[in-house]
This record gives sequence, C-alpha cells and structure tokens, in this order.
Amino acid sequence: MEDKIRITVIGVGKVEWIAKDSPLDKNENPGGGLRIFPDKNEASDTADRSKVIVKATISPKIKDIPVYLKIFDVDDPSSDKAPVDDEDDQRLLGY
Repeated sequence: MEDKIRITVIGVGKVEWIAKDSPLDKNENPGGGLRIFPDKNEASDTADRSKVIVKATISPKIKDIPVYLKIFDVDDPSSDKAPVDDEDDQRLLGY
C-alpha cells in the first residue's frame, strides 16, 4: 500500500493597493509606484490615514485559503543616517 498526498500549488496573480482613508496617487519620485499622504487633513481629523487595503488575487481560485503578507522597508538599509529611517525601529513597520 502506498501513501498518497495531493498538492495544490497556489500562486499570487495580482496584488492591488486600495485607498482607505486617504487617496493614493502616482509617486513621481525615483522608484515610482503609488504614494499616500498619511497626515491629518485638519487638526480635528481622527482618521488613521497611514493605512491602505491590500488585495491579493490567488490562482487557482480556492475559497478560504489564507494568504499571508509581509512588509519590507525598501529604503537604503546600509545606513541609518538621514534622510533614511532607523532600520531597528520596528514601529516604522507597524509591529
């Protein structure tokens, strides 16, 4: 008697960034992509404008498959000197 297993390979076909409480617009700086303005619009503004919605589309489409995302700090990791941030400051990554 042989042991048999069934494996389904899941791929991420597309990742979309969707505005939540602040609009996303085209980043004209080197690197391109999208950008968000995370600050308050006015002093009484209570919305957390530092967050976006991330939508990952998998293939094949299977219901209730968990997809785990990880954030990467994409600035220059070779230095903590201005204008880049402190690579050891986990608050910057939302931890």
